[in-house]
Amino acid sequence: MKWFTKRALLQSSRNMPGAMSAVLIGFVDKLKSDGHVHLWYTSLKSDDGNPSVRVYLQIDDDKEELVQAQLDTFLQENADEMGWAGDYFSPDPALNPSYPHLNEINIACELVLRLVKQYPNIDRVERQDFWRLAKAEVGNCISSMDPAHHGAFVHFIANNLCLTDDSFVEMLRSI
Repeated sequence: MKWFTKRALLQSSRNMPGAMSAVLIGFVDKLKSDGHVHLWYTSLKSDDGNPSVRVYLQIDDDKEELVQAQLDTFLQENADEMGWAGDYFSPDPALNPSYPHLNEINIACELVLRLVKQYPNIDRVERQDFWRLAKAEVGNCISSMDPAHHGAFVHFIANNLCLTDDSFVEMLRSI
């Protein structure tokens, strides 16, 4: 197995919430359903002035060309909707496969995928029913997780929802 990592550049930070939803539902979920991905996570990045969506996919060694072709096709077909800038950041993002929070990051991203599939519209963050479900899901996961992983877990949920960690936690507390 190997890690496939890409950072798709976006035209603007305003594109990030919609782009992340599209990548989760239209790309990652499809690859998972087709059995091409083992472990995975996604994240948004713009702190270097380059708004983007990053994907980290653990795949079989012989699937790299297939996954690259599917990502290219997905981004090209959804470029206008997502605000894809038509290019990838170089070099590809680095990944440390022995990172101690990797499993919890995957759990966080899986949780976000479930939420986004149930609430695909960007206005989800304004809906109380979305936040009630998010709070229940987060509570279920955290209750069985070593507290040492809570920070990374919360960060990746917030990041994939295009929120700061503090605003995400505050929304959960307010429900």
